[in-house]
Amino acid sequence: MRAGKGGSGTLPAAIGAIGWWYLFLLIPTVAFHAHFLRVGVRDNTFGGLLDAVARRGGAGWPRSAAGLLRFFRADAVELAILVPAAYLVGHVLLRLPRAWVIGGGTCIALLLLAANYLATVEVRSLITTELLGESVSWATGHPDVLGRVVTPRKLALFLVLGLWPVGLLLLLRRRDRPRWPPALDRGAVALSATLVGAALLAPGPVLAPFGSESTAGRGYWVQTALALWNIDRHDAQKVQPESRGQLLARYRAVAYPGGRAPTAEPLVRLAAADLVPRHIVVIALETAPRKYYPIIDNPAFPGFLRMGRHGIVSEHHYTNGPFTTRAIYGIASGTYPKPGRFIVDYGDFSTDGIAATFGHRGYETTFIDSYRIEWDVGVQNRRELIDLGFTRLLEASVRRARGESYFGLLADREHQAFERAAGCVLGAQAHGRKALVLLATALGHFGWPAPPDRRGRPAAERIGGIAHVLDGEIAGLLDAFDRAGLRDSVIVVAVGDHGLRYLAEFQAVGEPMRPGDLAFNVPFLLYAPGIFRTQVRLPYITSHIDIAPTLFQLTGIATDSLLLHGESMLDRRLQDRVTFMLNAQLSPVDAFDWYGRFVTVDHLSGQVTVEPPALGVAAPATVDRRLAGAFSAALLQQAGDAFTATAAYFLRR
Repeated sequence: MRAGKGGSGTLPAAIGAIGWWYLFLLIPTVAFHAHFLRVGVRDNTFGGLLDAVARRGGAGWPRSAAGLLRFFRADAVELAILVPAAYLVGHVLLRLPRAWVIGGGTCIALLLLAANYLATVEVRSLITTELLGESVSWATGHPDVLGRVVTPRKLALFLVLGLWPVGLLLLLRRRDRPRWPPALDRGAVALSATLVGAALLAPGPVLAPFGSESTAGRGYWVQTALALWNIDRHDAQKVQPESRGQLLARYRAVAYPGGRAPTAEPLVRLAAADLVPRHIVVIALETAPRKYYPIIDNPAFPGFLRMGRHGIVSEHHYTNGPFTTRAIYGIASGTYPKPGRFIVDYGDFSTDGIAATFGHRGYETTFIDSYRIEWDVGVQNRRELIDLGFTRLLEASVRRARGESYFGLLADREHQAFERAAGCVLGAQAHGRKALVLLATALGHFGWPAPPDRRGRPAAERIGGIAHVLDGEIAGLLDAFDRAGLRDSVIVVAVGDHGLRYLAEFQAVGEPMRPGDLAFNVPFLLYAPGIFRTQVRLPYITSHIDIAPTLFQLTGIATDSLLLHGESMLDRRLQDRVTFMLNAQLSPVDAFDWYGRFVTVDHLSGQVTVEPPALGVAAPATVDRRLAGAFSAALLQQAGDAFTATAAYFLRR
């Protein structure tokens, strides 16, 4: 009797097919899960993998091959549920051909494995809708980047993945023939059953509770689903309402673990008569790590040099997160964005940030993007900007001229954006009003374009060329204000939105991929010649969230009734503050700085790293002792909860 028809010595066709399908999915699942764990630790040996598994398993988890197998049992159990369920739905209920169900399901699984592999290599994280949207959007608009990311090794891996479902379908087709040995089907089913049985009988819980923070009982596919659909514990709709006072107290408890002085300690004294409404332009420099943007006090950049002579400069400024949309949120709102899903995904919201607060005081508020507003698939940028208080949104409208280089097109778009910023200020002045403009540049995005005659130059030189283009635009903007007699009536901020993020970016400049200054440290300059006669250099760390409170102070706006995480950059109390740098869903590694100690917490491996102080800042004796324990991971968890509660407050307004 033919195998697959059922009978003596044979198995029903469905059971045999499910057995083979299960094994063909389990092999790549375990392999990619192991790869995911392996890149989450700095030690890429088998011992490093055992260490990672032991840390993720928690207290008492064995550091051994047995512990490793116990860790992967969740994969065996999850697939034992997913494979039969997919077969029943596709073949039995929907009556789709068996080959379609198994082949299509395998292809979908392998596509997710490939996407996860790329995400794991580039940012050490599973694929998320946020990361997927950004990658697809930018690759579509900048196809030249793909050649820098998809290497021959990755192409070879993708070829193997492409052939894997072909091999499975050929096997299933072969088993429908009369001479197919029934023992092979029985062996596949027996092996599958043995693996599932061993996983179920091993000591300890088989699967982690759905809302649990532990990943020890959570298999690869559940982790993938949680990441892809942004299912996390930071749900702003499930947070109990809190008042502004309660939220500030909660935030300051995590931002100032050692306590906060009750009154401000000004770095410089400002004349009250100078703190009046002024036109404001904030310029976000795309992908601008300070190391490769040496624009402070550098005669090679005359525009930025001019800014730094009459205002505030900092070489110790840090982004709140290495992702443009979240960086813009931190700048515009004066608060940290919540972890997980974007706040706008939950509905309309209202903050006390620059666009909302200045808009309520009669300012004309404009957001300008030198690329596109809705550039990121799956992210509601336009709606978020409107909720932040911007009443006018402008994006690039320059078209590529015949024979013009790609770099020339991007440079023309930047020129248009800066001209529009100047026009917004001059237009508001003509209306007898003030203007607030936030300009997001795009020229600095990876892979760092260059004029045709410089395309082959090293990445660092191409980045420097981009900085020079932006410097020229800054100079032109300041000249336009001078010609209009507005030199002392403007405040201009230039700040990097974030640093490097992806492996390809680090490799392009010859740097090891790691969280640190290259990812978070960005240049900051604030030009206000009507207030500052000389330069004020900040000796402590500041963040994007401090930009809004600083602008409020410089324009005479009291912040007593506002909900802000940031504080004026001229308040010395910032030297006692914890400054958070959250990777959101781009990487499992979050960071913070406290008294110059740069602390990273890898949520994948559980590893906590404390780098020695870079600023030479003296710290209370308890600081280093606290950082050596479980304090760091707990502090980041509490901070995430506080940021989520703040988002919930904005959503309920």
